[in-house]
Amino acid sequence: MIQYHPTTLAIAGKRLLISEAARGEGGRLFVRRAGEPWYFMEEKYPEFGNLMPRDVVAREMYFVTHEADCDPQVYLDMRGISKEIFQKRLSDLRAELLHYGKPDPEREPIPVEQGIHYFMGGIDVDVFHQTNLRFLYAAGECCSQYHGANRLGGNSMLGALYGGQVAAETILKEGESSFQYAPEAVAFCVRMKNPLLVLRNPLRRTIHPVQIRKGADTKRRRRKSRQRWLLSYMSRWALFGKKSPCAVR
Repeated sequence: MIQYHPTTLAIAGKRLLISEAARGEGGRLFVRRAGEPWYFMEEKYPEFGNLMPRDVVAREMYFVTHEADCDPQVYLDMRGISKEIFQKRLSDLRAELLHYGKPDPEREPIPVEQGIHYFMGGIDVDVFHQTNLRFLYAAGECCSQYHGANRLGGNSMLGALYGGQVAAETILKEGESSFQYAPEAVAFCVRMKNPLLVLRNPLRRTIHPVQIRKGADTKRRRRKSRQRWLLSYMSRWALFGKKSPCAVR
């Protein structure tokens, strides 16, 4: 499923996303109907108006631009936002528009269109952020745990912070109860209190040796060497168990 962001602007080689903060601070969408501005979101959704979810706004923009008496272009009108708000909260947005040669949003409406913003879905995980492969976990935007049918802006932080916390706790819990699968590797993870070392890449096959040198960074180099060996070791256990075709040291 593809999510569309309702307010994007064409620039050289890509589309510039105009943040929802613009509508949150008072920006209004309109289309010209019979030559006059029609603030369609405020008429169709009087309670929330321009603050409706992204999919609703993007869909309504499509509908109104295909009506017989409406122009095919939607505009974002930010002229009602105070200069103070622009300076304190929307200064980056205004500077970016001016940088690309677009109209000054304090003086003119900005032409906007829907744009592909996010590919919904991802790695399928359960409530503990476990996948269907043992010792393989996923958190953040790579998995589909919190998006539902309509991803919200705050879901990125939710998936990264809360999802990462849940995944880490699950890894530690699994590690403490799974010594029979990879006792040395899991014990090392638990002892180091770094659950994210358990398995970074389940398809990893080779060990990349780290040269150990004398000096102030010797401990750091040894730690990296142990971590790389650990990832390779755990990968083989997860994929092949005791019949691993790869030699481990």
